[in-house]
Amino acid sequence: MSELELASELMRWAALACVLYQVRRWPHGWTVGLLVLTSLLLIEQVGVRAFALQSELPPSARLVYRLGSFAISALLLGGAFACVRALGPRRPSVPDREQAPPRARDEAERRPPSKPTPLAAEEPNQTLRARARQQEALANLGRRILASASLGEALDDAVHTVARTLRVSGSSIFEFAFHRRSLVLRSGAGRMSDYLGVALSAGRDSYLGQALSQEQRVIVSDLDEAPLLRPQLLPYAQARSAIAVVIPGRDRPLGVLAAHAAEASRFTDEDAHFIQGVANLISATMEQERTRAELDRGRERALQAQKLQALGRLSGGIAHDLNNVLHAIVGNTELALRRSNEDSVAANNLRQVLTAAQRARALIQQVLTFSLQGRPERTRVEIESIVDEVVVLMRGCLPKDVRIYKTVLLPSATVVADSTQLYQVLVNLCTNAGHAMPESGGEIEVSIDGAYLSADEARDLGLEEGRYILLSVRDTGHGIPSEIRDRIFDPFFSASGVAGSAREGTGMGLAVVHGIVDAHHGHVRVESDPGEGARFDVFLPQSEESAPESTASEAQLSSSRPASDDVRVLFVDDEPALVLMTEQGLGGHGFEVTGMQSSTRALEVFRQDPFAFDVVVMDQNMPELCGDALAKELIQIRHDIPIVLCTGYANEVTPEELQAIGVREYLNKPLAIDHLANVVRRAARSAAH
Repeated sequence: MSELELASELMRWAALACVLYQVRRWPHGWTVGLLVLTSLLLIEQVGVRAFALQSELPPSARLVYRLGSFAISALLLGGAFACVRALGPRRPSVPDREQAPPRARDEAERRPPSKPTPLAAEEPNQTLRARARQQEALANLGRRILASASLGEALDDAVHTVARTLRVSGSSIFEFAFHRRSLVLRSGAGRMSDYLGVALSAGRDSYLGQALSQEQRVIVSDLDEAPLLRPQLLPYAQARSAIAVVIPGRDRPLGVLAAHAAEASRFTDEDAHFIQGVANLISATMEQERTRAELDRGRERALQAQKLQALGRLSGGIAHDLNNVLHAIVGNTELALRRSNEDSVAANNLRQVLTAAQRARALIQQVLTFSLQGRPERTRVEIESIVDEVVVLMRGCLPKDVRIYKTVLLPSATVVADSTQLYQVLVNLCTNAGHAMPESGGEIEVSIDGAYLSADEARDLGLEEGRYILLSVRDTGHGIPSEIRDRIFDPFFSASGVAGSAREGTGMGLAVVHGIVDAHHGHVRVESDPGEGARFDVFLPQSEESAPESTASEAQLSSSRPASDDVRVLFVDDEPALVLMTEQGLGGHGFEVTGMQSSTRALEVFRQDPFAFDVVVMDQNMPELCGDALAKELIQIRHDIPIVLCTGYANEVTPEELQAIGVREYLNKPLAIDHLANVVRRAARSAAH
């Protein structure tokens, strides 16, 4: 058998085996078999022709014919197998695996898993995973915040959670300082942690200010394209894109939570929802801390009020007794001075006693003011005029190395107040500032401004919502240490020596300031740090209504004095020394005086002959019948009797109540004899008319 015949025979058997295999397994096997048989017949005809021709060809051409016949046979077989592959069964798909033969199903189950889906199909899955991660981080943050020991720890945990979850370069929390209209960095992650305490403008020239003013989220895709929205700190934090959301509060935003990334277009809506959730947690934490601080301040104010009230009652009682003693000293000194030669040593000594008594009277008046026993005479007062007087006065009292000046930010500021007491407030604050100055000197600034206190702000200060005049005294002295800051308004507590100043004070100045301001329904706020001076802010209610004008001066009322002869005076006081001194003093002015130490005995005498007296002068605090009760009884007996009431301590009756009873005059002890005589003349004249 020739080589061509052997090759043809092998091809025939191979094609036959292929046909049998296809017929057994594939549904198109018969078609494939027919194609293979047709190819074999063609191959056989080509082989026969080549074999017949090879004997006629020269030897060199026989090899060519053989190779050509093999090539044609190979092409035909290749085409047949291509048809087999195209028409054969495909691999069963995933839904059809249950219908595939058991062997094929087992092979499919053992086959390794398919490769990941393309990027377009992966994006929804990545979004879901990111959202799940954010929700898990938010839940964990909420649990940690509830267990945190302080607000600072909670804020630090929040900013680090935002930076870690969003995988950004930094995050920060800015607290809104309402009075200064600024944003103060309270906590930061990344490079922002290097700028804690820095204040930024809350204006709309940054994305932080826009978020605060609009109270909604702000996303900046590229800060390089919007440089006007870039806050001052972000260039140092290497930020390219940023997001800011508002930390909501009960009545106003509490601040802003921000995050920034080094690449542009970094933040999405899902990120904004996550950051807002963190901001809501921060809001709840800050409100809780705010409520706790309000409760603490309320308890402190209650304790302070109780302490000051107790001290006020004690000091008021002491002041009453001191006034009685001082009244006797002043009156008897005046009587002795009248009987002395004006140029004698005794007269000079007596005048020194009167001077000391006047100083003691001023000190007792301060004690009464602190104890809220003083009765302010309220009028419409222009603050700037009082400030001008105080500044001029203090320039002469302060050392030369201490400079004092005023700053007026609210012209024509007026309040309804007692001008004398307001003057005293400023003098005491400036004197206190002078005591706090170092030996090298310093500055004192007295400023006038206005302020509107919201409900929460007013509640923090113990005031009512509304507009207030802000009267401030700022100094550059030693400052007030935190350990004594709560005691500076206590009577006779002086912070001068503690602060390091060699200039000592009496310790009554700030106590008097507190009493006066509290009586005017205001508040005194103190801001001070050791070595950085102190600032006292006095809030006084601003009123547009005019107050009643003050009464005319004593000189005007007593310009025309009636004669003292034939004016009969009934004087009632439980202090024997005062009764004796008043009888002598008023008697020296020509009055006929009847003195009594018992209020009930005085009532009996007056009831026996109501027209035996022209004027009744009495003390308020007496053991049997107090002054106002005795006045009621006397007026019921004789309704036109002029009554002058004197006291050194009035804690139950007001001038308005006395006027309603019918009391003509109301005087504070100690009294000079000349002054008392003028008042008695005025009362007698009013009764005559």
